[in-house]
Amino acid sequence: MVIGGGAIGLLVLQTARAAGAREVYVVEPGASRRELARTLGADAAIDPAAGWQDELTERCDGLGPDVVLECAGVPGAADGALAIARKGGRIVLVGIIDEHVPMRLLEVVVGEKHLLGSVQHDSVHDLPAAVDLLATGRLRGRPLVTSRIPLDRVVEDGFNALVPGGDQVKILVGPPGFGPT
Repeated sequence: MVIGGGAIGLLVLQTARAAGAREVYVVEPGASRRELARTLGADAAIDPAAGWQDELTERCDGLGPDVVLECAGVPGAADGALAIARKGGRIVLVGIIDEHVPMRLLEVVVGEKHLLGSVQHDSVHDLPAAVDLLATGRLRGRPLVTSRIPLDRVVEDGFNALVPGGDQVKILVGPPGFGPT
């Protein structure tokens, strides 16, 4: 299961598929991002406002997912990842939250869950694998590009457009005159 259908979450979804995950679910508030997740191979893309924990538990034989990758980087997502993972499951924190976030650590102890952090990449080992995934088409980057904008519009049409739950996923920025193609 992937929490967050932004650029990182959608790449994680595709990587999980390429690595042989039998089923992959995405939890994402943005409708267009949920649709893109389904297009990129999610078995289901679930709105977090619609009782996502119950739906995921049911889809996972009443036990919860084996692996939960938190890619949203929003307060509450890490605790939700801990809560939904099955007993003995793995939770990988990928999303970056630069603040104190309360978590029910009893879930880790009683649930015998494994909690792991992961940031960016190790270019010596990960970059060749990532390039191979892209080159062979097992990872698709093009669908993640939702806009192209010139540098002089980076604040208005770039930073301000990348809001949680929004439609934008990845915005390419180029020289003046650069735009939609």
